[in-house]
Amino acid sequence: MARTRARWIHALWAAFWLGAAFWALASGVSLEAAGLTGATALPGLVGWRFARAGSWTDITRALIVVSWVIPGLTLAGLAGGMHGLSAFAFLAGACALAASRQFGAALVSLCANAAAFGVMAYAGGADGAFASAPMALEAGLAAYLAICGLVAIGGLLPDLNRLEQTRTLLAPQAEGFSYSPSALIVCDEAGRMRAISGAARALLPGLPREIEGLPVADLAYEDDGRDLLQRNLRPASGSIVTEMRGAGGRPVYLEARAHAAGTGFVVALSAPSRDDKLLDRVARERDEAVAASKAKSEFLAAISHELRTPLNAIIGFSDLMKQRLFGPMPARYAEYADLIHESGVHLLDLIGDVLDMSKIEADRYELVRETFDAGEVVETCVRMMRLRAEDKNIRLSFNVRKSGLIVNADRKAVRQIVLNLLSNAIKFTPDGGAVVVMVQASRRDLVIAVGDSGPGMSADELSRLGQAFEQASSARHSDERGSGLGLALVQALAALHGGTMSLQSRPGQGTTATICLPVVAGDGVASVPDPEIPAVHEQIRRAQAAGEAIVQQAAAS
Repeated sequence: MARTRARWIHALWAAFWLGAAFWALASGVSLEAAGLTGATALPGLVGWRFARAGSWTDITRALIVVSWVIPGLTLAGLAGGMHGLSAFAFLAGACALAASRQFGAALVSLCANAAAFGVMAYAGGADGAFASAPMALEAGLAAYLAICGLVAIGGLLPDLNRLEQTRTLLAPQAEGFSYSPSALIVCDEAGRMRAISGAARALLPGLPREIEGLPVADLAYEDDGRDLLQRNLRPASGSIVTEMRGAGGRPVYLEARAHAAGTGFVVALSAPSRDDKLLDRVARERDEAVAASKAKSEFLAAISHELRTPLNAIIGFSDLMKQRLFGPMPARYAEYADLIHESGVHLLDLIGDVLDMSKIEADRYELVRETFDAGEVVETCVRMMRLRAEDKNIRLSFNVRKSGLIVNADRKAVRQIVLNLLSNAIKFTPDGGAVVVMVQASRRDLVIAVGDSGPGMSADELSRLGQAFEQASSARHSDERGSGLGLALVQALAALHGGTMSLQSRPGQGTTATICLPVVAGDGVASVPDPEIPAVHEQIRRAQAAGEAIVQQAAAS
């Protein structure tokens, strides 16, 4: 019966009004009046055809809702206005759909019929087929509305009973959760809070009254703790100890542990199992370590002049000895002078990287922005490194877009970025290889790509590069030494400009470093499309292939 409820409710309407139409013809009523009476049965016929259990679609609902506007209009025409029989007919569609358990469609039908009722009332009535509706029609319509109402209520009673049973079953659990001595917070799968126990509110009195929808990570006192909770507070992830906002807004250390619960999870808060004094000591040691690291960076940044001045003197005097400007010297002394000069230059490079990195860490590296042609700066860097490349028989090529490279940036920083990338590429590229530099602008971004045909790196090595003092395994096989700060310095200088550094490499296929800096002056380069980095890498690979061909030819000869 429940599965065919919608069909027989609509069939009852159709049968009643089709019977009323035949009765009107038999009673000598005009053919027009009988036709209008028969048309009133249309929504019943439509519902009988389409209102099947499990087959309701949006089109079906729309068709039935629209058809239920017709009875009110036809009966208004019969009665000569919006009163009596026609007024109640506008409620029939909503009642029939409610009895069919289509409550959303019932509401739409009620609104549609109310609009039609308003239009008809505004338009006024005309002479109807009969001055007053026959008592049988009024009684039948009233009976139909009553039947629909009873069926709708009868259909809702089982649902109401189930809801009441569910509420009765869940009431003790809800009461137990609310008065639980444990501090518990229920969260959905996205980490948004849904409910909180009284113990949790007592532990965190600063929480707002309505917490539903707030991220559980907002319980943390500082941004570091918020990030920690957001990343790691998941079921089976272990406990997390961090500072949260306690009474009076003061920070308090709490331990949070997540447990799976349905589609979400429950967070249990408690005082950490470790001694409070130990926690205070850990926090104090952490603050001291941060202060010591900052003091170290500030110390190194402050003595940059004192370290570089004697080194420049050593390099200068050893260079004079190396060039024999004041006459010849014994061969052994000449060799020592060459070693002193080489070691001094190398030491100056290392100290320069360390000091620049220390300045950045101590927030003492200030960008001096100016407007200049980035292409000229990069080309100058290529000329500076060309001799070193030629010494290793490396093919160094340079590809620069000639227009739109006017940037507003720190000239020295851009030059240092390019020199560091070129130095790394030449250092780790074997004799006879290839190094390619490409520069172009894309809207507001300056894109610099440096690729080499070196030994390449694994994914694990790539993930570590860019950190201070980290070097690839190929550095151990290179004759040239380094500090491991080159790429870290490049990444830091790019970040100061609001840019990024990315690395692409595979073992045996070389390495490509790409720098994107949002420094193009003016409104950018609207006419130049975005650089397709894979296309840049493809050109570098072609140059690398040419370098490999050079190596093979040299080996064959």
